[in-house]
Amino acid sequence: MFSDIVILAGGFGERLWPASRPDFPKQFLSISDGMSFLQNAVLRALALRPSGKIIIATRRALEEETASQCLALAKAVPPGDSEKIMRDVLILAEPGPPPHPAARPQMGPPRGKK
Repeated sequence: MFSDIVILAGGFGERLWPASRPDFPKQFLSISDGMSFLQNAVLRALALRPSGKIIIATRRALEEETASQCLALAKAVPPGDSEKIMRDVLILAEPGPPPHPAARPQMGPPRGKK
């Protein structure tokens, strides 16, 4: 049994360019059934019947579209799933990348050995 589920949905639209763009990355693209990758991820999360929240981590610039897609999904699913989406989907909008590059591990022999 799962309590909380986290869906990572913050991309910058680089891998499927030109279909995806920084303001509309691949998680918002529709696939064959007319639902986006994000909506399908939420449906898979709902199928696990989590007792807690479904947390969607995204960029602040994508928060509005993420919420819009979740609301559209809530209108398209059965009432029980719709209530779960409205009550328990939490959109965590990160402010942005840090202003400095990530630390990189040093490559080479361990310290003290040559």
